[in-house]
Amino acid sequence: MLAKRLKLAGNPSEGKAIALLTVASIKPEEGWKADEKVTEKRLVKIQASIYTILYKLFRNLKVPVPPTLSLQVLEPPYGPQTIIFSTGYIKKGEGTEGQFAQELAEKIGLGKKLSFKEAITLLSSAGIQPGTGWKPEEKACDLFAVRIQASILNVIKSVAQELQIPVPPTFTINIQLED
Repeated sequence: MLAKRLKLAGNPSEGKAIALLTVASIKPEEGWKADEKVTEKRLVKIQASIYTILYKLFRNLKVPVPPTLSLQVLEPPYGPQTIIFSTGYIKKGEGTEGQFAQELAEKIGLGKKLSFKEAITLLSSAGIQPGTGWKPEEKACDLFAVRIQASILNVIKSVAQELQIPVPPTFTINIQLED
């Protein structure tokens, strides 16, 4: 279901979906088990896998890594996260939002050697986009990083809810902006 939501390779079968997600490095640390029921605890392991992917992409593009991406927030007892940004202190990275879109789209299997526009279109159609929309030429900042993180979690949360899987509270990120 997650692979279908992300539109990986058309409309994959369950086995192919698991293979595609595994190639994209989206998997619980012990791997996928097609016959195993997905639980809240398993969703947290998938979330950790996604955080690892995002962390590597942010570091490669020299985008400030937000504290919400820490794997420590996934340790029990866990709950929703709140992050407060002071608008005067948002840290810009070296990579652009467009470069990030290209690398993320490739990493999760949406295509290779995509233009900024193609990557953004594919990610947006899968529900992955910063809350304020994509600005491909703008330097990616820590606020952008958190918005992308929250967007990806919302896609997975939506799939989990459709499948009636309890969604862990770690899937909620509250972003507050202050002057």
